[in-house]
This record gives sequence, C-alpha cells and structure tokens, in this order.
Amino acid sequence: MTAKRKSWTKNRNEGDRSWWSARQPSLVFWVGTKPAFFIGLHIFRVAYYTGRQLCLSMSDIWFVRAGRESVYADEFIQNKVVAVGWSELGEVDRLLTKANLVPLYKQAYPTQSEGKIQAAVSQIIRFMQEIKVGDTVMTHDRNKQTYYIGSITSEYQWKPEIIAELPRIREVEWKYQVPRALLSSDTKNTLGAIQTLFLIKGKPTTEIHSKQQAIQCLLYPHLHQSSLRLKSKMILSEKFVQNC
Repeated sequence: MTAKRKSWTKNRNEGDRSWWSARQPSLVFWVGTKPAFFIGLHIFRVAYYTGRQLCLSMSDIWFVRAGRESVYADEFIQNKVVAVGWSELGEVDRLLTKANLVPLYKQAYPTQSEGKIQAAVSQIIRFMQEIKVGDTVMTHDRNKQTYYIGSITSEYQWKPEIIAELPRIREVEWKYQVPRALLSSDTKNTLGAIQTLFLIKGKPTTEIHSKQQAIQCLLYPHLHQSSLRLKSKMILSEKFVQNC
C-alpha cells in the first residue's frame, strides 16, 4: 500500500473513532432508553387490556329464574328482589346442612324422585348460604326478551308476603338490562339452563358484562365515545342534563 493510501486510511480510522467517541453517549442513551420505552409501552398496553378483561370476567353471576316462563319477572323488578319457591317446605333455618334439609324436603314433597330432591335441596342451600351480599345476580323477562342485572343487597329472608309462591328472597339493586338479541348463541344456551338457580362463569359473564356496558352507552347516543372516556364529569353537568 502506498504511503498516501496508508495516510488516508489512518486519518479515516482516527476520524471514525473521533466520531464514535463524540456520539457514544447519545447513542448509548438511544439504545438504552428507546427499546425500554417501547417495551414499557407494550407491557402497559398488555396489562391494561388484560386487566380490563379480568375486570369484566372476574365477577361470576348468579342466575335466578322468575318462576316458570318468568311469570314473576315484574315482581322481581318492582319489589327489588330475587326469590325461589318450594313454599310447601315452609320456613327453615338458613344454616341447615344439606343432610339435615333433605329429610324435611322429603316430608314436604314425598312423591318426588331422589334426583329431583337432591337438585332442589342443593339450590335451596345455595340460595340461603352461598349467595353473598354484593354478588352479581340476573334474571330474565321472557315477554320482554330482556335480562336484568343487579347486585345482592341483603342476606336470605323468608317473606311470603312479597311473592307467596316464591317466599325465599334476597333483596337486589337492579342496575342494568341487556336485550337477549345482543347475546351470542353460546351465552343464550348457557342462560337457558333448566335450574331455578345456577352460577354463570367464564366467557358468558365476560360477554354479559360487556353488553351491559354497551347498553349504558346507548342510553346516551349524542355523546361521542371519547367524551365518555375523557370527559366523564360532563355527564353530570347542567348542559348534559338539559340535552337529555
């Protein structure tokens, strides 16, 4: 290699080292912080949407039928209760075990099959003991093709004066309604179980909670979705009330 070529190569190498030395701190900052920023942003987005799904799905829902073909749906809503029957059994101690309740049930309904007895007693025990204040509950109005959703607000009570045929009650604060047409076939099939009382879990609860939120938005069609997210205080403002 000629002396001129060697000199040019040496100067270039020294220039490259000088350029790198001058920019190394900023490059280190870029390499060190930018990926961290985007990784952090990605983690935040994953956490947000995961958390949102958990919030929607973490609440199991008790389903209580309003009598055969939902004939007592209006009474449920108007009296703010859910109720179950087996009135011939009479009033029993809410803390009875299943083993102690079965003989009493057999005396009240001596002609029923063993399978039906076990199923009925299990539902009575669940209604008296397993449902807790604050639990989510829903029922169905067949005539209106609408599901109503609320929260349990009382312990178990015996009150035949409210609905004589369904004397075992829990008080409810009804909060939402979901038209049956908005739900998927799978969720409708889940809600079509024949029991008087059962617990809904998993995907159906997520869909039900998401639909009840959609119904809330439809109550205010003149509001843009971003307004609901970012300007929730405006919902209570005078201007909003006047527009409603």
